[in-house]
Amino acid sequence: MKMRHLSNAVLVLTFLCLPALAAGQSDATGSDEQPVQLGQPTTPLADILQVVKRKSGKSFVIDPRVPLELATGQLVARDFDYSTLLFVLNINGFAVTSVGDTVSIIPLGSIRMYPLPVLYEDDNSIDGGEWVTRIVQLKNVPPAQVVPIMRPLLPQAGHLAAHPSSNTIVMVDRYANVRRVIGLINKIDSLTPPQDK
Repeated sequence: MKMRHLSNAVLVLTFLCLPALAAGQSDATGSDEQPVQLGQPTTPLADILQVVKRKSGKSFVIDPRVPLELATGQLVARDFDYSTLLFVLNINGFAVTSVGDTVSIIPLGSIRMYPLPVLYEDDNSIDGGEWVTRIVQLKNVPPAQVVPIMRPLLPQAGHLAAHPSSNTIVMVDRYANVRRVIGLINKIDSLTPPQDK
């Protein structure tokens, strides 16, 4: 009998506490549309782009889904150059695609649908934060064996696929990560004995 009363008391307390817990969770997570920044300092995007435009000569087109302020940590607008902008945009979930000196800022999840530079070899003129499509020719290892090993090293927005008949891999990612992954692929390829045709 005492156990039954105790169980009922626990149920009543749980029922009474649910509204308070829900209110606490709502305060902790913020609205459904905007994640809480947890005190992360922000900087107006317009201020950042004004500084970057002056330093780089680039013009910017901003997707309407990009917020007016970015989480920038201890950086202020005057600290930004084009490379820093790419880094901070990536952290905030955005990327850029360029046509000449006009740069579009878009949500990261959309980057694969935009025209990106297609590279068949390294190009040191491209910033490490830029997104590119890189074609990699393998000599010894079948590309289908490399893809499952390397895919976890790419972000969700990236892409990695094998084209077996040409013994190539197609990769879409930020150029800095493309170079890192290609270095690993080339090492695996060089350590693999040639396959019999």
